[in-house]
Amino acid sequence: MGRQSIKFKRLTPFFNRQRLEQQFSFQLTATPKAIDKRFIYSGQVTERQIHKRYGVIVSESSETDDYVLDDSFLIWQGQQGLVIITGCSHSGIDAIIRHAKKITGNDKIQAIVGGLHLRCASLAALKERKSNRSPC
Repeated sequence: MGRQSIKFKRLTPFFNRQRLEQQFSFQLTATPKAIDKRFIYSGQVTERQIHKRYGVIVSESSETDDYVLDDSFLIWQGQQGLVIITGCSHSGIDAIIRHAKKITGNDKIQAIVGGLHLRCASLAALKERKSNRSPC
């Protein structure tokens, strides 16, 4: 497969940043941020497990490969451990778990919820992933 440019039709012209900032307060950050005493925004995952190009970022003046370097997730700090809430886990779930443990100082994982991109994984791959994480 080669590199190809794809033209996208803008599906949501009313949801641009400038318009949203009129109604919402943005706090953009690449570093972890406490949302309240139990919820933490992870910030950018610093030690990635997967280095895969997922697409191309197209601006008016350039095109760059998109490695989803801004992959992030939420952490809920419960009494029985951390609950990691992921989006797509483009950094790799192992890297996400390590990042959550690093920023919270808690090694106990209660649950992982969200997208893991394992729908088409083989049974052997699923068993390997499970054995790598049990017990968290």
